[in-house]
Amino acid sequence: MRRGLVEFLSTSLCRLICPKRQDGPAQHLHLPLARQGFSYYVLARAAFRMQRVPETGNLYHHALEYLMKAQLAKRCTEAELRNFRHRLKRIWKAFKKDFPNRRLELAAFDQVVSDVDAFERLRYPGLGMLIVAGWQRPSRQVRTANDPREYLLGIQDVDRLVAKLFEVMQLSPKAVGGPLHPDAQKALEENNPVASALRT
Repeated sequence: MRRGLVEFLSTSLCRLICPKRQDGPAQHLHLPLARQGFSYYVLARAAFRMQRVPETGNLYHHALEYLMKAQLAKRCTEAELRNFRHRLKRIWKAFKKDFPNRRLELAAFDQVVSDVDAFERLRYPGLGMLIVAGWQRPSRQVRTANDPREYLLGIQDVDRLVAKLFEVMQLSPKAVGGPLHPDAQKALEENNPVASALRT
C-alpha cells in the first residue's frame, strides 16, 4: 500500500511544472496548487488509516493550504501567496472573501480550519501534547492549566470541507486528481461521507 501511495505522490509532484513567474495574478499556479492539495488530502486519509495521527493533521494542513491558495492564485501574485506563509486561518479568511454570497455556508467550517491550523505547530513536535482524532470530531475534555496541549481532529469534517472547496471553486476533482492508484482510491473512499463528490 505504501509503495502505491509513494508512486501516487511522485506522479502528482511531476505534474507541478509551472511557467516562469509573472508580476500579475499567479493564475498559472491555480491547477498545480489544486493538484498538490488534492494529493496531500488523499495522503492524509491514508496516514489516518495507518494510525499516524500527527502526520494526518500535518498533511491535512498542507492540503487545505494548497487548495485555498489555488483559488487565491486567481487574484494574488506569487509574492502575495508567499506572504500568507502557512497561516491557515489567514488564508481561509482571504478565501472566504472571494465568495461573499456563500459567506454563512463557508463560515460553518471555521472550527474545522481552526482544528487543522493547530497542527502547524507539529512541524516541530515536542513533549506535552495530546492528539485525539476520529472519523467524527472527538469531544473536548475538561482540562486544567497544567494539562498538555490538546489537538482534536474529525476526519469526516475535513472531508466535507474539501468537498465544499471544490464545489465553490467550481473545480472537478477529476481535473486535478487524475486516475488514482487503487490504494489511494481506497484511502479516499473509506468512511468518506462525500466520496461521490471527490471521486476521480
